[in-house]
Amino acid sequence: MRLARTLRQAGEGSGSDGMSASVRIEVRADDPRAPAELAAVAAAAGADMAIISDPVAPIFVVTRGSDSNNVFTE
Repeated sequence: MRLARTLRQAGEGSGSDGMSASVRIEVRADDPRAPAELAAVAAAAGADMAIISDPVAPIFVVTRGSDSNNVFTE
């Protein structure tokens, strides 16, 4: 839910489609369902997702546009 809200808020006021703002969001999640759920939210928002290996928990990087606005969450 936070990812969807952040992607939506990043797009507010940026264009008529509300989705043209560039954004980069990093999410650390250890839930086994996280990859599929985060990928679905990213796809619905027209964003891309990559996974970075980390010893504590994977980091999911969601980007849309030139990723000049950075947001980090756990």
